[in-house]
Amino acid sequence: MNTAGKKIGRVVIGFLILAGLFLADQIVMTVLVFSGMLNGLTSILVSVAIGFGVGFVALYHYLTARETKLWTAFFRPLAHGGGKTLLKGYLATVVGTGIITGLFWLIPGGLPMTKQAVKTNLLPQAKLTVVFIIMVVIFAPLFEEIIFRGVPCYIFPRLNPVIFVAVTAIIFSLAHAPTNLYSFAARLWMGLTFGWTFLQTNDIRTDMAVHSLWNLTAVVVALLL
Repeated sequence: MNTAGKKIGRVVIGFLILAGLFLADQIVMTVLVFSGMLNGLTSILVSVAIGFGVGFVALYHYLTARETKLWTAFFRPLAHGGGKTLLKGYLATVVGTGIITGLFWLIPGGLPMTKQAVKTNLLPQAKLTVVFIIMVVIFAPLFEEIIFRGVPCYIFPRLNPVIFVAVTAIIFSLAHAPTNLYSFAARLWMGLTFGWTFLQTNDIRTDMAVHSLWNLTAVVVALLL
């Protein structure tokens, strides 16, 4: 079997793994709903988060042929210099986003300086429920980093690093449906820092952690406002 055939085979088997995990999750959620432990809407949100989150993480590990235990291996990069890169990436995200926000506030008509405006820009059109917070802090970083960094890296392994970071950052920002120039610029910067973190460690788990820390920061700030 040639290289292209092997890649296609991996993708097909990976898809079957994803489908199997998602279906298994559906069975569990169905039992919980009928037992009265969860209501319909909550079960749907949790089901989608767990199904796609765990499924795509498992798919990523399969495609990259990493024979590791998922949860114990997640924090391993921190013991090999990844901790410093994680801190740098997180600080760059926070400071850069703060500077961008300040610049847009200085522009006449750029951003209204109200608590509600800040809260909306941090977490647009969302209520801070427990399920939502879990999805934003845990599952969204896993899912998004695999989609926007892991998959492109696997498909285009020889792509120029600068082009890789720039293009994935633009796609990341556009995928969040920015409503104005500020929201596009802020998420573009986030995409750049997440991509830089990924390239520095060559391990997607590090930028997942940075992404998760940033989302947690946004949730905490929104709760305090």
